[in-house]
Amino acid sequence: MKLTFLGGADEVGASCTVVDIAGKKVLVDAGIRISPKSSRGLQNDQLPHLAYLDDIGGPDVILITHAHTDHTGALPQVVRSYPRVPIYATEATIELSRVLLQDSSRLMEGRFEEEGELPLYDADDVERLFRQWQPVDFDRAHKLSADLQATFSPSGHIAGAAMITFESPEGVLVMGGDDSVAPQRTVVSAKPPRLRADALVLESTYGGRSHANRPFEERRLVDTIKAVIDGGGKVLIPAFALGRAQEVIQIMHAFRDEIKAPVYVDGMVRAVCDAYSKFKDILPKETLKMAGNRPLFFRDNVHAVKSKAEREEIMRKEEPMVVIASSGMLTGGASVAYAAAFATDERNAIFLTGYQDEESPGRFLQNMMARKERGDTPVLNLGKDRVPLKCHLGKYSLSAHADQSELMALADALDAQRVFLVHGDTGARDALWEGLRAKKRMVARPKVGQERVVEKRRVLKVDDDSKPDELVEAEALWRMLYQHQGEEFTARELAQLWYNDVEKEDLVMQALEDDPLFFSVDWKRKNRFTVRKTYQVEKIVRSHQILRKNPDLPGKLVVLRNANGQPRLGVVETVGNDGSFTGLMQGSKATNHDGDSLVWIIGEFTGSEEDNIKIYLNEMLSEAESVSERVMPFETRLGLAESAELVDPTLYATPLPSPLPEGEAGEELIWKHQTELAAAVLALARDGARYEYDPEVGLRVERALPSGPVNQQVARDTALKAFPPEARLRKVGMIAHKHTLILTFDFPEVATHKFRDVFDQIRMETGWEANPKMTTSQQALSAAVKEVLPVVTRLAKKPSLYVGDKLVTAEVEGFTDEEIAEAEAAYVDMTNYTLRLINREQPEGSEATVIAATGAIAVNGDAPAGGPLEINEAYDVVRRKLEPLGLQKAGKKGDEIVLTFVSPQLGARYTAEIAELSQLTGYGMRIHDYPMQNIILDLARSLTRRAGWSVRKGPGIHTDRGEVSVKLTD
Repeated sequence: MKLTFLGGADEVGASCTVVDIAGKKVLVDAGIRISPKSSRGLQNDQLPHLAYLDDIGGPDVILITHAHTDHTGALPQVVRSYPRVPIYATEATIELSRVLLQDSSRLMEGRFEEEGELPLYDADDVERLFRQWQPVDFDRAHKLSADLQATFSPSGHIAGAAMITFESPEGVLVMGGDDSVAPQRTVVSAKPPRLRADALVLESTYGGRSHANRPFEERRLVDTIKAVIDGGGKVLIPAFALGRAQEVIQIMHAFRDEIKAPVYVDGMVRAVCDAYSKFKDILPKETLKMAGNRPLFFRDNVHAVKSKAEREEIMRKEEPMVVIASSGMLTGGASVAYAAAFATDERNAIFLTGYQDEESPGRFLQNMMARKERGDTPVLNLGKDRVPLKCHLGKYSLSAHADQSELMALADALDAQRVFLVHGDTGARDALWEGLRAKKRMVARPKVGQERVVEKRRVLKVDDDSKPDELVEAEALWRMLYQHQGEEFTARELAQLWYNDVEKEDLVMQALEDDPLFFSVDWKRKNRFTVRKTYQVEKIVRSHQILRKNPDLPGKLVVLRNANGQPRLGVVETVGNDGSFTGLMQGSKATNHDGDSLVWIIGEFTGSEEDNIKIYLNEMLSEAESVSERVMPFETRLGLAESAELVDPTLYATPLPSPLPEGEAGEELIWKHQTELAAAVLALARDGARYEYDPEVGLRVERALPSGPVNQQVARDTALKAFPPEARLRKVGMIAHKHTLILTFDFPEVATHKFRDVFDQIRMETGWEANPKMTTSQQALSAAVKEVLPVVTRLAKKPSLYVGDKLVTAEVEGFTDEEIAEAEAAYVDMTNYTLRLINREQPEGSEATVIAATGAIAVNGDAPAGGPLEINEAYDVVRRKLEPLGLQKAGKKGDEIVLTFVSPQLGARYTAEIAELSQLTGYGMRIHDYPMQNIILDLARSLTRRAGWSVRKGPGIHTDRGEVSVKLTD
């Protein structure tokens, strides 16, 4: 099968792909670009590359994943050219697309009348389009031909959204649209098909990011709205009319008792809400339950704005209010009018809740938040208006897109052999690409206009006659061994795999020695080859490309990175054919360097042969450091990082005159120019700048550090204070020479998912890398079981851990099914492990008791008339009575039963009960005189977390005085 990406590949917008499969040409989505992309050379072109459809004679069928206009906005154009092609989508997608496209045609007609801008389509085109739609049901296969069927599966995101699975003799392809794994207030979670995909087209909008905890973000949004309202201000929430606005409205309903102000809903949001109300069968049950028999969206204090006159009246009101209006990126619609009215009053606020395109006013607002905090008053461009931005700004993560870990889980669930990443900015796609590549998946980042061929998943062994005596294709052999990266094979084993003939090992050796990119040869045993890992292959490819881009590298003064990633000055001597070069580096004995280590070429090395090169480099470094703040101050670097544009560092050095003076005067000018350029490049390199060469050459800066890495203690303290107690950070270690912090969490998977922004914050504030230790604490897993249970509940026995299956089981008593479900859900959220609670019958008459702590006792009672009970019967009587009171163990020692409580002080509280048990069983009883320290410490950790304390050290236990101590960060 073949995929051709006509739009939406290396961008967010204009999603449009042709799938050539089983003799059919299927068009999946046909969207528009929401804003112009002049940076990609597309200027104001909103359409995907539709001319390709003419080249192939038009599509045979069109399938639509969901209704957003970046997936449907070009459909009227397509249907105008191909009026008889059937279009398949879910019923909700059809209805919502009708709302959006009809609104778009009205807006375009208005712009034509006002500004003469030609519309992409008109109302007649939209009406023609909807005569070709054919509704499909979720999870039901639809025959597109004798050899091809397509199945729509829920993908979350918005009502009716689907991922589409193609099944044919050519393989299985899953075309994702936009996906949302976690359920929300108006969105059910994605339900991917249960199959193995040969290929997956996967969105990457939030690649490299982890969404914040959704309830926490909703709480934060509501609290800030309340603060603005209490201060007499108004709140504008620009929201996408389809999806995000409905979520925000439902949040307003959920917190209606706290938001003491009217909520106005304006723009196309109204029509979308009406459409949503027609499809209650696919909406979350909790949302429907909250509405009851009342309207789903417009009830209580939430009001629809029905006219422009009503909008103007609302904007004139002085009373506090909340306005939810489209569009979500402030590119048009009602939100622009409200933003212009609200922005100039410092009592008001504009709160962003979703993705902001890089060239949208919403992205400008997002970038201006830091400036606002410093007291600046930037100017916001809203169409023709320039508005001083005095109001409060805020950003809240209410995304309906999956984040990095959720997207990777989706690829895992489908066991996709090949993954094509689309619908994302460069950084997002790159981060997801690296994550999937680390899991040994074949991942591609296609560009608009590219074709990609997908082969059906093939097995490791080949047929006897499948390969003649032609030379081995190294890349094809590497892909066959993709799941064996890092493993070593002999030439005979590889010959058996490729030719099914071990005698052809010489052909294998010849091929792999000629093409060393995918396999490394053992330098001692030339007949043994190691399958390179994907990142190694990519590093070698990048090294080759960099050296090809710079053919005159020998004799150049350069900035490069050493083995620890630190930038250094160096002089290149020779360039090899293996993607490496040799040269001397300041501060290092290493002489061989990968092409990938190059940061920037400073210029020709002007030192003489008699010079000691390292002394020369040290002198230049010393002078470069002295002028660094003048050449490249922190504010400049911060602006470059925020702009995310390629940087030409030569612009920050004094330019050389032409012609250059001869003699010492010229040498001094060259030295000054090279020193200033070195200062600029070294400063940017310490900020993590990376050399880019395609399509333009420059440095890509992702962060700005004030003055290099901070010292060890400051870095450690910063990490301890940065994470909230719920992150459960237990220890901060470090690799000092690499400026790397090693963070030990109770539950590292949860910490890295929920607190990704904190990791970035630490890197930005300290200049140290912050790497989690990915080992889950088994002790914390056990303790967490008690944390999710009510305080007065006890465990019937110690939890059982099945770490390999990420499963914990525990027995409890007296729980309702609802309480068990709540505890299990809370446990997953806390640990990312599954908790399975087994409800045991509670003994009649027993009651759970809150435990706490003082003294040890021994009790001897009179034996019952029939003599002491059989010991197991005695244990059973004791446990029934004392386990609810905190008994941990009971064991026989001599003629006594020794009772172990969490602490002897706790056991001393129950002297009367123990005396009664001694008489009942016929055994003397003694309380063990030593506390169970681990349980006490676990309880202390739990209580400090509940209290919101940030612990620097501890807890520590002092058994001699019955105390636990903790040292706090402040």
